[in-house]
Amino acid sequence: MEKELLYELIKVGSQKLSFVKKLDFYAETSVKEDKFEILYKNDHLKRGVEFGFWPITPKGNYRFIIYLFRLPSITANDIFSLDRYFDNKRINIDCNYTTLEGYEGNIEERIDAYFKCIDYIFNTYLVDIINGKTWEVIPIDWGPYK
Repeated sequence: MEKELLYELIKVGSQKLSFVKKLDFYAETSVKEDKFEILYKNDHLKRGVEFGFWPITPKGNYRFIIYLFRLPSITANDIFSLDRYFDNKRINIDCNYTTLEGYEGNIEERIDAYFKCIDYIFNTYLVDIINGKTWEVIPIDWGPYK
């Protein structure tokens, strides 16, 4: 599958997310080498969500990373990844939000199922954060650099 078509499928899939539709987030997209990014922002709510996608296998599996941030982002306390949020809160998620692994069907069906997982996550765990009511400061995991 050509990258441009894949990126369009991802963009269309992300536009179906509840918070994008209900809260009037607008999108900015960019391509950096193999990485495709969609940045959703709502200046009134002072919130943003960045989706980054890039291939990790020749068979069409992709790594996804999601960041939530406050606007304007000035310090490290204004941004966190979904991975760090769930690790910090010790929340186990039943659906795969980091790759397309485990989703069946053709690429359109897999992307659609992936964004249904993301919609579930945002509607279940991140509603007050994404609508601007609360913010979580998630400590940075410095790993071996402590």
